[in-house]
Amino acid sequence: TLGRDQKVGTDSDRFAGLSIGLGLDYRQYKFDYGMSSFGEIGNLNRLSMSIIF
Repeated sequence: TLGRDQKVGTDSDRFAGLSIGLGLDYRQYKFDYGMSSFGEIGNLNRLSMSIIF
């Protein structure tokens, strides 16, 4: 997935609000990664692994 928040009246960081994610399934394992940009305060990276049994 790829998304972007539309902020009105601000131009401090053109990548602020950008988010991207990826999910993979391999047998009983599931891997998910997501990244969101928060402009001047930095980025959020999220990684998860699930096992289905």
